[in-house]
Amino acid sequence: MTNKYFNKEYIDYWKKTTTNVNDEYKVPGEDAQNIFIKELNISSQDLILDLGCGYGRLYPILSRLTQSIVGVDVDEDIIKEASAYPYLKLVRSSAEETLLPSCHFDKIISWATYDAAEQGKALIEENRILKKNGLLLITGKNKDYYDDDSKAFIAERNAKLKNFPNYFTDVYGLIKDIDLFGYKVIKSYGFPRRGDFGNLRYFNILGEKIKFYEFILILQKVNESKINNCNICYEYSDAAFALAKNNNFENPKLFFQWHKENHHE
Repeated sequence: MTNKYFNKEYIDYWKKTTTNVNDEYKVPGEDAQNIFIKELNISSQDLILDLGCGYGRLYPILSRLTQSIVGVDVDEDIIKEASAYPYLKLVRSSAEETLLPSCHFDKIISWATYDAAEQGKALIEENRILKKNGLLLITGKNKDYYDDDSKAFIAERNAKLKNFPNYFTDVYGLIKDIDLFGYKVIKSYGFPRRGDFGNLRYFNILGEKIKFYEFILILQKVNESKINNCNICYEYSDAAFALAKNNNFENPKLFFQWHKENHHE
């Protein structure tokens, strides 16, 4: 594993985004984090894993609930920044291979981690290190968002052209096969369009099958995973493929380049 996983441009972008000053996009901040993390019913006795802890932005919220918080991130420089917070332990490793003990944590939070992870492998690894009946919270982007969500499309286009990690999840496919990963769904929240997460506009994914952009799933480990891997992770959204095809491009990245050169967004 190299010392640098993310390039400096991506790290700077992420910091700006998480302080709500980038691209007029209101990132889910402390209000949203408090609301959804509360669903985990964290007690002072719980051992928590902040998986993809970044520079520690969830620590202030989690530390109000328990002092037993382990942080994991894949980038050495980000881990150094997270050390400003008194985590019980900080580990430099990936979501797909954490190097942590099996059946160890009561709760795991993967907030914004799935943008940069092989999601099927991460779910299997999270199952391994989670205690039986433990809870896992994941957030990410759904691969089937609205074709006319221009803010979502521009964000996808720009991330790909800058070679930033930016993966999408087949959320309905994941829910369909969730038992294979050893979980059951406790709560599911869909945020229809880019910006809705930060503005707390959401619906119950299990209630109706519609397009949406971002999601939160709260899962409970009920069994060990029954598979080694499953393809729920995608490099491009369905919207990107559809828009590319409508403009006579087979390759979405070539379409992104053309689009950027011919539009002022």
